[in-house]
Amino acid sequence: MAQTSPDSDDIIADSMTVSGASVTFTGLDTDDGDDDDEDDNSLPDSWITGAIVEIKAPTNYLISTSSGYSVFASSLLTELAPVAGMPVTLSFNSVDYDLVIASYTPGQDAVPGEGGSAAKIQASAAPVTYDFSNSSSTFMITWQGTTYTVSLVANYISMSGLLAAITEGLTGSGLVARDNGGTVLITEAASPFVGGAITSSSLPAAVFGDAPVYTSGTASTGGSPAVTANVTLAYNSTTGTAFSGMPEGVQRLSLAHRGNEYQIVSADGTTATVVRLVNGSVDESWPGFTARTMIDYEATGLNDTLSWLGPFLVCPENETV
Repeated sequence: MAQTSPDSDDIIADSMTVSGASVTFTGLDTDDGDDDDEDDNSLPDSWITGAIVEIKAPTNYLISTSSGYSVFASSLLTELAPVAGMPVTLSFNSVDYDLVIASYTPGQDAVPGEGGSAAKIQASAAPVTYDFSNSSSTFMITWQGTTYTVSLVANYISMSGLLAAITEGLTGSGLVARDNGGTVLITEAASPFVGGAITSSSLPAAVFGDAPVYTSGTASTGGSPAVTANVTLAYNSTTGTAFSGMPEGVQRLSLAHRGNEYQIVSADGTTATVVRLVNGSVDESWPGFTARTMIDYEATGLNDTLSWLGPFLVCPENETV
């Protein structure tokens, strides 16, 4: 039988950048075998106002274990607008899990301590590029006995995009990347400061210059560190079987409202503006995406597997209209 539903396409692009309600693709292409035709670098024809799409936007989470649950911690949890009982889809290692938020702990700001100073790495020059799509760069940052891997693999467009990518790689460390007069600064996020030195592998000169400066910090007294927003998950309901067994440490995954469904409200060039859908209705509580760029996204229309058929009779048997 013939398919009668509208065509819908997977997005083929070098990277996806999300920020608020905007979803922008860099290096868009169409699956037609011709990289030079005029339909390149534009959204598929099916990505139009009103279309429903599935978007998975992974990020890094710090995973730990508590009371039989895997605990998922990330400052980016705010984009989920999480509440206990919310149905969610966890996508990890190419497997989707339909789960329910069993508990949610909001993030809390640090209570500053007295004195002390932040450990930091200060770049010696401004970045010479934000585009690492053709020449990726990976480096290691070691802090308080734990090593974190930062991978620059996409076109981050701007300083803010680059800083977000570096900070994402430092998930769970208490370190952040900041703009210091047009140069990159990696430093403790806030007092109370822990004290000690940040060490690293060889840092890319394109980001940090040829002679980055390392400064040890001194510990503060008193205060309390920030609490990162975190959730635990369960099967079927908040009191269902605990979801556990996730590898501990920093893991890359997608966690979104069940189904990852969004509706396009406008499309222009390579950018779509979307709203989140919950049970087919616009979710007014959704705050939008936290800004970041990724290459391991998934974005597709939801008509790919539908095959509408018709016409069908709409009146009772032996009656006419």
